[in-house]
Amino acid sequence: MTKREMEDRILAAAAGLFREKGYAAATTREIAGAAGILLGSLTYRYPSKHEILAAVAERGMARSLAICREAIAATTEPLAALRQLFRAHLRILTSADDAIFVVLYEWRALKGDARKR
Repeated sequence: MTKREMEDRILAAAAGLFREKGYAAATTREIAGAAGILLGSLTYRYPSKHEILAAVAERGMARSLAICREAIAATTEPLAALRQLFRAHLRILTSADDAIFVVLYEWRALKGDARKR
């Protein structure tokens, strides 16, 4: 398994647990179990649950921004771009992407530089 595949597996598992149980209630042991890896392997990559939350939130924001940028790429007219952004935003909010949910509901748990990013 590549480093990227491992990261995807961990962050998908974490996002699912954060959505299901909330950031505060989910444990790193549960995240490791859901990702199918040992707890030591998880803490080697992400020394704290807060770092996992930050990575999930960054991934959710990156996906959201990519969807919005794609939505307005084909138009130069401001009103049309705004309409496309509204449609994109609705697609984002109604998606089944757990990382988006984490951005919307669990961002308050971010602290310091992770919150600023």
